[in-house]
Amino acid sequence: MLGETAINRIDLFKSLEEMIIDYPTPSKEGILEHLYEELYSRLGDSPEGIEMYVNRVLKGEDLIDRVKRGNEELSKAVSKSKGLRVVYERFVNEWCGKDIDDNLVSCLYYIYIYIYLSPNYYIIRNYI
Repeated sequence: MLGETAINRIDLFKSLEEMIIDYPTPSKEGILEHLYEELYSRLGDSPEGIEMYVNRVLKGEDLIDRVKRGNEELSKAVSKSKGLRVVYERFVNEWCGKDIDDNLVSCLYYIYIYIYLSPNYYIIRNYI
C-alpha cells in the first residue's frame, strides 16, 4: 500500500502523466483531467505541483488562449504564495523567448512586473 508521502510526490504524478499520454485509449482526456485534479489537491501549494498543473493548459490548439489561461492560473497561484514566483518567472521567460505575438509578450511582462513589485498584486490583477 502506498503511504501518504508516496502519493504526494511530483515524480509519481509525472510518471502517471507520461504513461497516460502514451497509452492508446479514448478515455485519455478524462483520465488526465482526473490526474491533474488530484495533483492540484495534493500538491497545489508546491512550486512543482503548480508548474505541472499549469503546463496541462499549454497543450492545445490556440496559442494565445493557452498562454492566457496558463498566465491566469499561475498569477492566481503566485498571488496566494509568493514562493511560487520562481515558477511564474520560468513560465514568462519560456513563453517570451518563443516566437509569439509582441502584445502577448508585453502583457506577460507587464503582469510579471506587477507580481514582483506590488504587494497588492492580487487586487491589481483584476483590473489588467
